[in-house]
Amino acid sequence: MSCWHSDRVRIVAVSLVCAVGLGCSPGVVQDQKLQANAPDPIADARSLLQSYSENPVVGSEASEFGDLIAKVTAVDPGKGAALKAFLDGVTKTGKVNRSETKKLLADFE
Repeated sequence: MSCWHSDRVRIVAVSLVCAVGLGCSPGVVQDQKLQANAPDPIADARSLLQSYSENPVVGSEASEFGDLIAKVTAVDPGKGAALKAFLDGVTKTGKVNRSETKKLLADFE
């Protein structure tokens, strides 16, 4: 029984040495800096318009219309004005006109 026990201790000891030696060496891991992509308000507006062209149901995203309009206007004042006019109509009526949506979407492509 002592022979079996000593073989098992050797196996465990060799396993630990290998695990520590292979898994903990400092040169294996390199740090990387990740950068978040800057948000694209034009792409966000395009995505919203695409969604409305497929399913013209206004949901909780309406609470973010003002923020989206401001961001689009900062990048492209013309597109921002067109988006504002469209979304003001959506806010006023609570409905999305699909043909208007598709026309505006073409301007955002």
